[in-house]
Amino acid sequence: MNNIDKKTGSNNPSRRSLLKVAGAGAVALASPVFIRSAFAAAPIRVLLVDDHAVVREGLRTFLELQDGIEVVGEAADGEAGVREARRLEPDVVLMDLVMPGLDGVGAMRALRAAGAAGRVIVLTSYHDDERLLPAVQAGAAGYLLKSVEPSELARAIRAAHA
Repeated sequence: MNNIDKKTGSNNPSRRSLLKVAGAGAVALASPVFIRSAFAAAPIRVLLVDDHAVVREGLRTFLELQDGIEVVGEAADGEAGVREARRLEPDVVLMDLVMPGLDGVGAMRALRAAGAAGRVIVLTSYHDDERLLPAVQAGAAGYLLKSVEPSELARAIRAAHA
């Protein structure tokens, strides 16, 4: 049985409806679902690594409100951060420098040695050169103070991912 619409030339019921609305001379290139999915970029997957639960919770709350950013995990120290980064393969890791056990610099070195692809942004309250230089040498893509404006944090995540 041939269900081709004579005006639209389509045998797809939803496409026939779409073309009827658009007019008899319209040409359908793709379904609306395909168009939406083709233009919807995958979100930037972020891992939060900080020893203060209130900081992680605040970051998660803010970042989940941002279009195109998804928090995929959290860790309370460097060792757990390395473990979670290997398991989750985030695009970006927000990493504190001063944590119990393995600190941020040690965690970044371990991630680099493991060949992790995610970019690390240091998010810390320290802004002295003694902490900045080792972080950059360990592979940090960026360095932000915890007093940063929220919009700047979102921009830094997007820039690190680009």
